[in-house]
Amino acid sequence: SHHLHMQAARLQTALVFKNCERIRARLSFLSCCAPTSTLPSVTNRASCSTTGRKRYTVSASSLTPRDLSFDFESHADLVRALQALQDDPLQRDGGRIVTFRGNPQSKLFIIGEGPGAEEDRLGIPFVGESGQLLDRILASVQLDSESDVYVTNLVKRRPLNNRDPTADEIHYYRPWLEAELRLVNPHVVVLAGRHAMKSFLNEKQGITKVHGQWYDIGDGRWWMPVFHPSYLLRNPQWKPGAPKALMWQDANAIKDKLLDLGHGHSDPSFRATR
Repeated sequence: SHHLHMQAARLQTALVFKNCERIRARLSFLSCCAPTSTLPSVTNRASCSTTGRKRYTVSASSLTPRDLSFDFESHADLVRALQALQDDPLQRDGGRIVTFRGNPQSKLFIIGEGPGAEEDRLGIPFVGESGQLLDRILASVQLDSESDVYVTNLVKRRPLNNRDPTADEIHYYRPWLEAELRLVNPHVVVLAGRHAMKSFLNEKQGITKVHGQWYDIGDGRWWMPVFHPSYLLRNPQWKPGAPKALMWQDANAIKDKLLDLGHGHSDPSFRATR
């Protein structure tokens, strides 16, 4: 009887191990078959002199089956599903869902960090002081904030007391953001602030060192980290080398890239205001 029990235990252990191997193989298969629109964090930076932007290779281990289940047919379907979201990690903080603003057909896509008080009140990102400054920055390079740009955030509700979103919170809302990127399909993506930058670029240097640089993460788009407008509000001085002056330089580089890609127009008689 003891011998039979031992044999049964060994068989059960072997079956559990075999099932685990099957699960690992399935996860590996799902990672390999992930759609190109899925944008995991990226690692292993290398120089890319032919394009003038930093090149990264994708880390397949960052893909999960959950990232593959947001296959909305249209942007409107995504927005409806997002507005109905329940039991997400920031719901307990009491904020409402904040979706997007701008043009879902735009080729310029801006990712911020999280909604503030005014965004929470209206359900629209970048409509408070930071958003008004962003509008002025865009207007200074002849970009309209409603027709030329799509604006969204890493997290879809306001963290309590405007605290920084946690890594787990950013990870939870990531598939929603990836679905937005797939459906809007921009050519240029601007990462506003350090959280947005680190979420997609895994850049080790601070944003003060790498803002305004172009990155290639292997998806055919041009990516640039910039200062978050809220940082500029805290550093309002305008002088050479100051964050606000550097931001306007970066905005001109973004505009030039869009023109190079055949998007938008430039009026030579236009006079920018700060």
